[in-house]
Amino acid sequence: MTVKNVTKRAHTFHADGTVTAQDGSGREFDVDGEAGIYGNTDGQGFLDEINPGNSVKANVYFDVPKGTKLKTITFDAGLFTFAEDAVVTL
Repeated sequence: MTVKNVTKRAHTFHADGTVTAQDGSGREFDVDGEAGIYGNTDGQGFLDEINPGNSVKANVYFDVPKGTKLKTITFDAGLFTFAEDAVVTL
């Protein structure tokens, strides 16, 4: 995935703990952080500081049962913000 900072200040992106996926039954899946370690060559998706207007590209992995169709991906806005989580429909 590619994550772009569209705000006016720098933000940290950490796929493991920030991104979740949901299927049509409402089940929620966390990112497989260990798979991300092996699936990214330069640590992309792990504590990336993204300045305004910049983006980071990272492979993000979910360990789901065979045949699972993911419906949405959610980016958690964080505990200390008034922003809403971003939900992307697949």
